[in-house]
Amino acid sequence: MQKKGDWNKYKSIFSRFESKHKRLKWGDSIPYNASELETALKEFYSTLNDEEKNFFALNVQHKIKEYFTATNLEPTDSGYKEYLSYLELSRKDKYWKGTHYAEIEHKVFKTQLNEQFFNHLINCYKKENQFNRTVYDFLYHLLKANDMITTQIAYKEYVQLKSIANKERFDNNDNQVRRIQICKKANELWNQSNTKIHLSYSIYK
Repeated sequence: MQKKGDWNKYKSIFSRFESKHKRLKWGDSIPYNASELETALKEFYSTLNDEEKNFFALNVQHKIKEYFTATNLEPTDSGYKEYLSYLELSRKDKYWKGTHYAEIEHKVFKTQLNEQFFNHLINCYKKENQFNRTVYDFLYHLLKANDMITTQIAYKEYVQLKSIANKERFDNNDNQVRRIQICKKANELWNQSNTKIHLSYSIYK
């Protein structure tokens, strides 16, 4: 980044990133932890054109180091090793180049974005007081049909279905229609701010 043009490009790209992630404008706000920062940067990377991606991959470690410094973490603090590990990872070209956010491996949901979407759905069901074991079963089949989940075994371990089954009582008059309505509404809310995930509702018909 020795040329003035490169510096301007650097500022332009990361200003766009920070405009979408207000917490990274340090001030009185709370910094992202390393995991949140990784998710935010990967998602942003996927929105760039090829030229910007190449420039981003070469220079992002400078920005990550800046964020790392701003956390004021000491080597003995929780989160220090995670940040340091991510800083080292970000210096590897293969971590960025040719890798889109939607392709990040996840042992349960295939991508981290899918996991975020799943948690969004769960929260919507909780707000509607429609939350039980059948919701977890329903969402598994829905997300599996949309190729968003790896295996049923991994999913069951992730949501700890055994412990849920032992604690919950089930309604014999389970309302599948209501469950579908909540899911569709949750998907609409998601799409208002995020266009990366769209579900097919064919399995409802």
